[in-house]
Amino acid sequence: MRLIRLLLCFLLLTGAAAHAVQSPPARPIENLQQLGEAIDEVRAVMGVPGVAVTLILPNGEEWQHTGGLADIAEDKPVSVETRFRVGSISKLLVSLAVMKLQEEGRLKLSDKLSDLAPEVAFENPWAETYPLRLVHLLNHSSGWDAPHFVEMAAPAGKPVTIGEALALHPHSRVSRWAPGTRTAYNNTGPLVAAYIVEKISGMTYEDYIQLNFLEPLQMQDSGYFYSDDYRSRAVTLYRGTQPLPYWHLNNRAAGGLHSSLRDMAKLAKLLLQRGVFAGDRVLSAHAVAETERPLQTLAAQAGLQLSWGLGNNVFHHNGVVFHGHEGSLPGASAILVYQPELGTAHVVMANGNGPAVTEIHRLIADYVTRDMEPPKVESERAFSSGDHSLSGYYRVASPVRQAATFMTDLIPWQLNISGQRATIRPLVGAPPRQLLAGDGETFKQNTTGQVALVQVDDPLDGEVLHYGPQTLKRTSALSAYGLLFVALLWVISAVLALLFMLVWLPRYFLGRIERRSGVGLRVWPLLTVIALLVAVFGAKLAAGGLIPYAMAGRISAASLMVFLGTLMFFVLALWSLWVWYRYRNSAMNRLVKYHSTLLIALNLLVGLYLLGHGVIGIRLWA
Repeated sequence: MRLIRLLLCFLLLTGAAAHAVQSPPARPIENLQQLGEAIDEVRAVMGVPGVAVTLILPNGEEWQHTGGLADIAEDKPVSVETRFRVGSISKLLVSLAVMKLQEEGRLKLSDKLSDLAPEVAFENPWAETYPLRLVHLLNHSSGWDAPHFVEMAAPAGKPVTIGEALALHPHSRVSRWAPGTRTAYNNTGPLVAAYIVEKISGMTYEDYIQLNFLEPLQMQDSGYFYSDDYRSRAVTLYRGTQPLPYWHLNNRAAGGLHSSLRDMAKLAKLLLQRGVFAGDRVLSAHAVAETERPLQTLAAQAGLQLSWGLGNNVFHHNGVVFHGHEGSLPGASAILVYQPELGTAHVVMANGNGPAVTEIHRLIADYVTRDMEPPKVESERAFSSGDHSLSGYYRVASPVRQAATFMTDLIPWQLNISGQRATIRPLVGAPPRQLLAGDGETFKQNTTGQVALVQVDDPLDGEVLHYGPQTLKRTSALSAYGLLFVALLWVISAVLALLFMLVWLPRYFLGRIERRSGVGLRVWPLLTVIALLVAVFGAKLAAGGLIPYAMAGRISAASLMVFLGTLMFFVLALWSLWVWYRYRNSAMNRLVKYHSTLLIALNLLVGLYLLGHGVIGIRLWA
């Protein structure tokens, strides 16, 4: 098993090496000048055109740093007034709007969606016992699938209303598990919550945010639409060095906010000062605090602390827990983070993707916690026999996108409790993370002391674990390692088939290989592999279009490549089995025959696995 793990890690690491960029060497940062220099180094090394950073210090002072270009062709530098698209940071405002309406007594988090907006189409098979409530839309526990691509493909050239966006393709709004029992990040829930804000307030969501938040916070550089102000002051978004055009988001309320550095600092101050800005109370401290913790889920009731709040996420660094949200769109990335006890907050925005924003966030978190002693976290009890019985292998039972479960199922998790030591880790891609025994039957993070893992009785699967926002369902060691082994063996066999082709194809044209059996056992399994590669290329093409989701959300060359490529992969896998049966006794090179037999068997196993996960013949546009 260790050999399998090492081989998989090697493949992943070497595959990523072609695209990875070395991080700047870590060095202690003692002052803001050094911090600025380190930020510039990150931006340059990671190839991001431009960044804007603000840091709110405990004394209330703001430190701002900009670097790079807002537009490469025009050689236009980034400034504090430059408008960036901040993606899912927009969800913070959705939750704050709901909390404000609750403060005014106009709705409650516990209200049922069927009562608030019966006109919104959705399905919940557990409606009698686990009704879908407003809170579930904000804490990602609705059970809905990720928006299907057709939902995200906006009509060219114009924005749509929230009602129009929700009417486009309601088929993803089906609860895959009982609401409130599991969490999986979802963009549609906050959009429906924004629709409810519109319905209750009697105004458009954007107008409500403008009146109740942007104006009181004096956020004059912020908005949701492609206005003249935005067009004249906005960064150009880049995929690498390729500029991307502006596109309208259908889920605008949940991801379409644009803002400047100075405006985002004002939003961070509102959260940092617990609902107060410039001496005026915009929202109660209680309402802000409510967004920061898990609410009304099975895991929250069991004591889980490190998971989704209401449109608010948790980050931790050097034993300190931060709150806030990240945002990402093609060509844009951002993060807003705040820590009330330290009195500090920071915002990072960039007009490119990749790890630059995360790395700059790490630098800032290092800087603001540099003088702090990490908390001393100790176990609150001894591990019991019940705790030890949890040791084993698990799979993620709360996938964000149902169509991607074939990938999440390939990377199981392992919980190991031995003596008085507990660790959890994915089998591939990350080191073990230590857990300590918490109060009751909980498990604490060893750095922050916050409860990170709990066991609950799930209405669908019985006993499951909740580790952070993930739900983990037990699986066997054979299943955990078996899938990894088959995947690894298939990759190796497929690569060998492509390499062998360079040898046998010239020999075939020179007439040195029998033209029937000898070629058939080589060609058909190879064509099967090529069919899957066509599907992978189509998926990459669909994801890389200038207008996001346009090719995936409609019938296009890219989406047809995925549909036909996966379909042909399965058909050719079956046909290859017939070819093998027909020519199994034919004379040919023993090594070639063994390899072809192995690849045919592996292609069939992979095909059956993908068929079981709904990937064969998948229609991205549906």
